[in-house]
Amino acid sequence: MQQPSYKKQIAEIEVLGEDILTDKQQLIDFDRKRNSNRQGARELESYKEETVWINSGSLFIKFPKSEAKQLIANDQKAIDEEMTKLRDGLKVKASKLAKMEGGPDLAQSFFLKPSEPADLFPTSITHILG
Repeated sequence: MQQPSYKKQIAEIEVLGEDILTDKQQLIDFDRKRNSNRQGARELESYKEETVWINSGSLFIKFPKSEAKQLIANDQKAIDEEMTKLRDGLKVKASKLAKMEGGPDLAQSFFLKPSEPADLFPTSITHILG
C-alpha cells in the first residue's frame, strides 16, 4: 500500500530538516577547530624553541616551528573552504525547505551579491575616482 502524498511530503521535509541540523552542527564543530588552530598559531608566535610538539589526534609529533605554522595555516585554509561549502549548501537547503513548507522563496534573499563601486556611482564619477 502506498503512502498518501502528504505523508511522503512530511517525510521529505523531516529528512531535509535533519540534514540542515547536521550541517549546522558541522559548522559549529569546524568553528571550534578553527578557533583551536588560531589559538595554537598564537601560542607558536610566543614560543622560543625552534621545535614544537603538535597534538594530532592521540599522537604527539615533534615538528620544526616553521613547519608547524604551515601545517596550521593549511588546516585553517581547508576548514575555511569546507565551511564555505557547507554555508552555501545550507542556503540552498533552507530555501528548498521553505518552499516545501509553503513559505516564501528565500532564494532571493540568500543569494545576494555585494555591490561593486561601479553600481554605487555613476560612470563619470567612477572614471574620476578610478
